[in-house]
Amino acid sequence: GSQLGLGDSKGRLWAHSLAYVVECAPKVAVFECAPTMTTWAKFKPVLDGCVDVLQRHGYFVDMRVIDTMQHGLPQRRSRTYIVAILRSSIRRKFKWPEPLADTVPLSTLVQGTAVSRPEDMLPGNPTDRALVQNELAKIATSGTLPPTGSRIIVELGCTAPWCQHTIGKFPTITATRGSACDYWIADLGRRVTLPELMRLQGLNP
Repeated sequence: GSQLGLGDSKGRLWAHSLAYVVECAPKVAVFECAPTMTTWAKFKPVLDGCVDVLQRHGYFVDMRVIDTMQHGLPQRRSRTYIVAILRSSIRRKFKWPEPLADTVPLSTLVQGTAVSRPEDMLPGNPTDRALVQNELAKIATSGTLPPTGSRIIVELGCTAPWCQHTIGKFPTITATRGSACDYWIADLGRRVTLPELMRLQGLNP
C-alpha cells in the first residue's frame, strides 16, 4: 500500500487476517508480505503486535525472508513469510524448506525466437522505446554482454529513474505491472504474456 502500516487500507488486512485466525483457530496459518516488514524499524511495532497476538492465542511462530529464486522459479521475489502453527497440533519440529540447487531456466517459461535485428528489440511506443533503449545502453556499456539465449527483461510503465532490467531472471512481479503485462522481453521483441506471468509464479495457466 502506501507504507503506512495499519493506517493504510491494505495494511488493515493484517487486522482482519489475525481476527480470522483468532476466531477460527486453523492448525496452520501462513502470512506473506514484503521484506521491509522485517527490515524497516517503522514496521517493527506492527510485526511485533502480530506475533504477540498469535503467540497469546496458542501459536508457535517463526518467520524468514525467502527469495523465489532460491526455490526453483526464475523470478526475483524476496518476501517475508510468517508461519504460525497451533501448538496443540504440532507433531514434529517445523523446518523451513532448503534452497534448491537448480532453478528452472527463464527461457523454459518465457519461450520464443530471438529477434535478429537490434531495432526489433525495441517497442513501438515512444515512451517504452526510450526506456528499453536506455536499459540496453546500460548493458552495452557494462562490459559484460549477456550469454547467448539469455532473456533480457525491461520494466515498463515507469519513469526512467525507476526503470530496471534483469538478465536470465525475471524481476519481482507486481500487481500494477503484472496486470498490464508491463515487462518487455528485449531479446524476443515483445511484452510478456499473462500465461507466462502465471508460470513464473508457479501457476498452471
